[in-house]
Amino acid sequence: MSFHYLLMSNHMLIQKTFFEIFNQAELTPGQPKVLDYLQYHDGCIQKDIAANCHIEPASLSGILNGMEKNGYIVRKTDPSNRRQTQIHLSKKGKSVIPHMNEAFNKAELIAFKNLSLDEQEQVTALLKKIYQNLEADEEEK
Repeated sequence: MSFHYLLMSNHMLIQKTFFEIFNQAELTPGQPKVLDYLQYHDGCIQKDIAANCHIEPASLSGILNGMEKNGYIVRKTDPSNRRQTQIHLSKKGKSVIPHMNEAFNKAELIAFKNLSLDEQEQVTALLKKIYQNLEADEEEK
């Protein structure tokens, strides 16, 4: 099997594992990535979310609108710059984080099931290098 096929197939199978839990929380496919980012960067601006989650700004607007409608986030005007809006997790958004992290952990356990700790570290290190290569290429464009 080719590298790209393996990456896409692994991604789809992991997404299926997440989807079962995310569907119960009424999360659409783009929302968990944003929630994951916000759990560590609560109060950031939309531009930072788009850049760090690799989501086009127009697509992110739709994702955030849905999240706001479902009560997962709250938008607040930045007191130091009234032209910017900060994105904050709501109480409901914070309450879904443990379930989301549980889904992430479950998928990792399944993915790493027959791998030694050393192999798990190797896979993670190699994926980081691949990510850095792809990210550097994007920045050059």
